[in-house]
Amino acid sequence: MIDWIMDTSKGDQAIWESVNHTTINSVGLEVSAGLDFRQLLPSQSMLKSLKLSYSYIDQDKKQEPNIVSQYALEYLRHKLIGNLRLQLAKRLELGMVVRWQDRVGSYTDFDGNVCDYRPYCLTDASTRLQTLRRGHQHLQHQLPRLRLGGAARPLAHCRPQPAHLNNKQKGSHRALLL
Repeated sequence: MIDWIMDTSKGDQAIWESVNHTTINSVGLEVSAGLDFRQLLPSQSMLKSLKLSYSYIDQDKKQEPNIVSQYALEYLRHKLIGNLRLQLAKRLELGMVVRWQDRVGSYTDFDGNVCDYRPYCLTDASTRLQTLRRGHQHLQHQLPRLRLGGAARPLAHCRPQPAHLNNKQKGSHRALLL
């Protein structure tokens, strides 16, 4: 597996390099289930559906001391997602998605510190409004989304810079907001 790595034991001389890792074996499990409340409980009108999914991955490649990997040694070990849809009014629907993730690996912050990822949780909420127009054609309007959570994870993650750039230059890191 080819990956961008940095050997932090080299101190100020550490640079990002593209290297060929040995084989990485992955084993995983994925389970999902869903309920359609409109079919299970047709007399009620608020609950539409509930979906739950979980995935687990384990890789046998151990992280080498002082090696920071940008891709291969970072993966989601646990991921749990819950999705609930509610009918709030005749034409107004609320959707909520809760996502909990536990990532293996580390990242380099903007000060150059290597930090382990911590588990985090995100909650998305969205509403959908159906309106009638011209001969009873249904039009759907997606209202603005609301995202909550994630305080226990970094807001930005540094990606590798091209090898021709000097790592000591301030501001030379490119950032990808997660």
